[in-house]
Amino acid sequence: MYTDSRIEIKTDSRQSIPIAIPGNEVKLNLKHLVFSITVCVILTLLAQYALRAYQRYSGVSDAGVSARDANQFLPSDLKLPDEVSDVAYYVDFGISEAEFAISESQFLIWCKSNGWRVDPIVQPLAFFQSAVLPDDSRMIHSGFQFFPPDGKGVFDADRDRACFCISTFP
Repeated sequence: MYTDSRIEIKTDSRQSIPIAIPGNEVKLNLKHLVFSITVCVILTLLAQYALRAYQRYSGVSDAGVSARDANQFLPSDLKLPDEVSDVAYYVDFGISEAEFAISESQFLIWCKSNGWRVDPIVQPLAFFQSAVLPDDSRMIHSGFQFFPPDGKGVFDADRDRACFCISTFP
């Protein structure tokens, strides 16, 4: 019951306790409650989106993880096949790098399914000269070079390992 800017609360003993409220009447109905809950849900979703965007562009890295874990952060056109293991990756606003274990047959299938050019290695070259992940200067004598968009990568057939480094700067 509302009485000139006071709310009366009924107790079990049927007594009223007036509570002063600044301003005029306070009306709380179901419409206001649903609106408030909707706003809270939307703000929660926006906060989750902002956190994911921050993690994606502030530099996210990990090592020794599965393809599934790495694919949460790698750009959509560089998703690794499920058969990949022992992944080390780094992703930020301007660069994406990954180094991982993959069989030669799976590597070739992955490159073909993405439409990337694959060239056999004819002269030895360093396995991985990265921008952020640790360099691996071992020389590759047998394997492939591949060319994802805006980057390059290599596959070492002797170790069944591949790596790539691409620019993700817009």
